[in-house]
Amino acid sequence: MTGTASQALSGNSFTASYVLNSCQSKTKVAVTATDIATGYTVFSSGDLIGTTVVWTLPYTLTSYQINARAYSGQTGATLATASTIVSTTTPVPCTPSITETVTTGYYGIYPAIWNGTNAQNCLIPGTSTRLRITNRSNGSVVYDTTTPVMSWMLDYEGAVVAYDTEYQVEAELLDSSGRVLASDTQLTRSTPLR
Repeated sequence: MTGTASQALSGNSFTASYVLNSCQSKTKVAVTATDIATGYTVFSSGDLIGTTVVWTLPYTLTSYQINARAYSGQTGATLATASTIVSTTTPVPCTPSITETVTTGYYGIYPAIWNGTNAQNCLIPGTSTRLRITNRSNGSVVYDTTTPVMSWMLDYEGAVVAYDTEYQVEAELLDSSGRVLASDTQLTRSTPLR
């Protein structure tokens, strides 16, 4: 039995293959993959078709014990076993980041602030993005929201936006505990009264 792993920012793809020499036509094969560090079974299939198994997992730097068991399709008795260990590859270097693109204009007769937020969370589980807009003339926070979405567009517009006023637009990438992984702050001025 052999096992391989390939890795990308989107996750890990694992392949396990085996050769079965059986004198019985009703022989079946079951494969399980267990995270050696945690003991958790991450993949299990009880009746495989063919000799190659492929599955995908989120990126974790660890090793997996892959076990194959050939068994009788009639009695369930174990006929043969095989085992191998496969490890995830070193992750692609990645630094969490967040950027925003702030533009201003008009929404009808009202001023508008449009902001595009894009974050790279490097597959860190539980991350979220926070966007906060502060009116710098009086210090009031006029918009504040947190979302699990990494790339999104905000239309902050209408009568709630003051004319010809400086605003501070802050974007943050947060981990599951609320710690800031990356941030970006920009100042912009809303459009004047026409």
